[in-house]
Parts: sequence; C-alpha cells; structure tokens
Amino acid sequence: MSYQKLDIWQRSYRLFLDCHKLSLTLPAVEKYAMADQLRRAALSIPLNIAEGYGHKEYQRDYVRFLVIALGSKEEVCVLLQACEDLGYADGSQISKLLNEYKVVGAGISSLKRVVQNEIGREKCNV
Repeated sequence: MSYQKLDIWQRSYRLFLDCHKLSLTLPAVEKYAMADQLRRAALSIPLNIAEGYGHKEYQRDYVRFLVIALGSKEEVCVLLQACEDLGYADGSQISKLLNEYKVVGAGISSLKRVVQNEIGREKCNV
C-alpha cells in the first residue's frame, strides 16, 4: 500500500489545493506573508503524512511526523481564521475549510493512536 491510498492523505492533499487556490486570491500585500505561509503550512500536512509513512518501519518516527502534521493543521486553521477576520475570504468558504481540517485532524490523531498502539504491542512482545 502507498500513502496515497490513505484517506487522510487524500483529504489533506485536496485541502492543500483548496488553500493554494485561496492564497492566490489574497491581496498583493499578503503575497510574501500570509499567502506564502498558508501554502507552506497546508502543504506540510500531506508532506508529513507521506514522509511518516515512508518511515513506517520506525514507528516512533512515523508518530513524530504525524505530530508535525497536526501542528501544521493548527497553523493552517489560524491562518484561515485570520483570512476571514481580515476580510480576505468569504466566511462560508473559510467555515467549510475549517470543518474539513477538523476531519483531517481527527484522522491524523486516529492514525497516530494506531501507530502508537503498535509500538506498545511491540514492547509487550519483547
């Protein structure tokens, strides 16, 4: 199996594409600040899921990359909220993205628990 088959990776990648498109609509003054940060933080989520998957033989590394992905998810949520509060984006568009990011966060947390449980089972089998 590949990381690309993980539902959570697919969702986070689609959300990155949505955030990238949104970032292109931000005012020029935000081109090198908020827009760039939104793109990088949104991309960090599927990147870290993929990189963690690539380290799946080393489960502690996998968990570490999932934790980083969760941190990036929170960063994206703050940036999206700022876009709405500054009047850069429509509230309904932001609400939809924030709700999707809640689902992504729950999925990453669930995957992290599964991997951590596998680590615990390995300790018991030693």
